[in-house]
Amino acid sequence: SLKVFRAEVVKPLRLYGVTSIKAPLGLTERVRHRWYENGKLIFASPFYNMVGGRAEGFRLWTSFSFNSIAPGTKLRLDLETEGGQLIGRAGLKTGS
Repeated sequence: SLKVFRAEVVKPLRLYGVTSIKAPLGLTERVRHRWYENGKLIFASPFYNMVGGRAEGFRLWTSFSFNSIAPGTKLRLDLETEGGQLIGRAGLKTGS
């Protein structure tokens, strides 16, 4: 599951994205977060290694700082594999 949390109210605004990943035993994969603002890629994290079989699963978190976020802005966080497969997505739209 993907969750996006706003953790700071002062400028710059920092958003944190946290993913919960369950992977079967024997699966080895590299994953990363990609942050989008109004459909435009603004940040791609480095890839992180994930090895399946851990009962608790895995957590991947990244953050991004915004100087400002205009009302009505659409933010999106994708979780993808090194091969480009989308395995999770979360989004939010800022209020007015």
